[in-house]
Amino acid sequence: MRVLFALLLALPLLASAQTPASTSASAPANKPSAAASAPAVAKRKLTALAVTGESIQLLTLQADRGNLTSAGSWQLSPGSVFDSELLAAVSGAVAAAAPDREIKTYTSSTRSLFGDPASLFVDGKLTLPGTLGDALRGRGATHLFLITRAQQSPALVPALPDKIATPLEGAGFVIDLRPTGQIGIDGNPGLPILAAYLSLRVALVDLADYRLVKEQSILVGQRLPVERGVANPFVALSPEARLAALKALVAAELPQAIKTLLPK
Repeated sequence: MRVLFALLLALPLLASAQTPASTSASAPANKPSAAASAPAVAKRKLTALAVTGESIQLLTLQADRGNLTSAGSWQLSPGSVFDSELLAAVSGAVAAAAPDREIKTYTSSTRSLFGDPASLFVDGKLTLPGTLGDALRGRGATHLFLITRAQQSPALVPALPDKIATPLEGAGFVIDLRPTGQIGIDGNPGLPILAAYLSLRVALVDLADYRLVKEQSILVGQRLPVERGVANPFVALSPEARLAALKALVAAELPQAIKTLLPK
């Protein structure tokens, strides 16, 4: 059967180091310790798939365009770097909240295969391309955390400027270059505004029948410092600093969403 897509194992869990139990000098050499004879308890398996893609949304407001929003994107390199950050946060949240669970994480090398994230669920059931669902279930996982982009209103994020006409989707930045009387986070008026945001959907899926068990939306933004005299604060920000701003939002929001969604 031809493979219709390629999965990249983003963050495989490291096997926990195990050292043999030490044997007392007075104990018989051929007598196994209680720890050695106790049967190992199999961990319940979960899996996570992030398909937010390789582009970061950029929404720019400029003086010569009134209140119109120019939509663009910042292409990540490598393309899976943000999905990998999401999956790292999922793995950490599961390890902290449910150490009895084992989780494997994946991201797709081609997000376009998944189409519109809003269309992945039909009548409450997940539809995945090709045989991906069977492949995930075949690895012994009972449930899937699926992280996708979500379209949500910028008006719901207090940290963002007013009058943004374009919906937020995925991870991104708002760059407001209009003359403004708003006070920046440094207390100075009249500066451009640069804000990072996340607009994501996290769904828990039962892999027995691909049924949506429950879901959580993440919608959050944070203004970033802007230096006076900088024409475009996003351009002035290094790629590493841009990614760090998004990672901070992920660390603040995603672990709590995963904790809320963990299956019983």
